[in-house]
Amino acid sequence: MAKKVNPTVYNALSLALAKIYWYKRDFRRFLSLSLSESSVLNGINWDDIKINISAQIVERLAKHEEFYKDLTFNLIQCVINIEDFSHLKQLDDGQKKEREAIEAVNALKKLTKEHFDKKSERELYEEKSKIEVEKRKQDEIFNSKMDELKSLFFLLGTEKNKQNRGYELEKLINSLFEVYDLYPRASYKSDFDQIDGSFVFENMDYLLECKWTENPCATNVLDIFKSKIGRCAENTLGLLISINGVVNNAIDAHSGQKSPLLLMDGVDLLAVLERRVRLDDLLFQKRRHSAQTGRIFFPVRDMGMVR
Repeated sequence: MAKKVNPTVYNALSLALAKIYWYKRDFRRFLSLSLSESSVLNGINWDDIKINISAQIVERLAKHEEFYKDLTFNLIQCVINIEDFSHLKQLDDGQKKEREAIEAVNALKKLTKEHFDKKSERELYEEKSKIEVEKRKQDEIFNSKMDELKSLFFLLGTEKNKQNRGYELEKLINSLFEVYDLYPRASYKSDFDQIDGSFVFENMDYLLECKWTENPCATNVLDIFKSKIGRCAENTLGLLISINGVVNNAIDAHSGQKSPLLLMDGVDLLAVLERRVRLDDLLFQKRRHSAQTGRIFFPVRDMGMVR
């Protein structure tokens, strides 16, 4: 009879999985690349918090250990092969998040050392190389798509037809949010309003408003957008992307403890398209700043995180 996996290994794996990535997009991609048997992820509630998602996956592996033992140790190998946690450092409390991830991975590594010591260096190298190749492939796809969207953005800047430019901007934003797995929805009409789009970020629903006008948006634009949000479910937020910004008095008028609005301008968008900052990092910082200060606009140039 094959030796069973110690339950402490499953517990350590569950914790490490929840710690190694902050954003669910990265977390989900890592799992998809690391698990050769995709059925393990079927029916997972990705809207849940990461620690619960990790627990769901590990419980499945443990429950069907006779089928998934090799898969489990392949996943563990992928986790303990991670040596660079710099993606956590730029977050709030980044040093703490990095330290916790390293500690969780080291704990898992210690518990499984005996198992992996039995594997040849060649086997370990081949497994690690396979993962790295697949990651490079995914990175190339991501970079290619971002370059395509950046070129489209610059092309839109030459568009003379303002209506066409606005419509194409909506499509560009929808494609960008699709790249980041933010569950975007294209423009639609509700019972009362025309909505430019919507998306989901960190379990919160957002309405989207896109503007590319000659001048910065005035207060009435924010008034109308806020009223649209008010006719949606409670806790719905809104992101206004105005390429030429918003006038200061409109920002002041709508800033406050209970404002549902966040703002992006063209400089913010270009920083994302040029891959100087990740979209999910940008949104997290904007929402965090709004929660702490009440201000609805936190420009990327003030974040100190742009490459």
